[in-house]
Amino acid sequence: MNTVQLYLEEFIQTFAEIYGIETVTHYVHALQHLVKLAQKHGSLDNFSAYLMESYLGTFKHFKHGPKNPGQQVTNRIIERQVASRDIYIRNKRCKRFSNDFKYDDGPFPSNLRKENFKTYSQINLEHCSINV
Repeated sequence: MNTVQLYLEEFIQTFAEIYGIETVTHYVHALQHLVKLAQKHGSLDNFSAYLMESYLGTFKHFKHGPKNPGQQVTNRIIERQVASRDIYIRNKRCKRFSNDFKYDDGPFPSNLRKENFKTYSQINLEHCSINV
């Protein structure tokens, strides 16, 4: 780990020399803490915020005005969860998969046995139809 720490410190130093100290953002600065965090929390997957950060683009569309942005985002998330659950429950009760559209031709994943699955070219649900 000490070797990694030395390489990271050298990278930060060289980065600042090449690109200028004003370009050292908090992302570059955070690298100097990476070894300590890995020692404390283990693998990067245990403490990375990558999944949440990749969702930030979606969050920005949840806000529709300057007032109470946190509440707006929370409301949109709750609305999506409720809508997803309602659709799941309705379709689970419905169970109307049309056997008229059984489909045996076409590609199938090689790691699965085709005889263990039923395939359809169309699935009819309560309020919609899905065609493949």
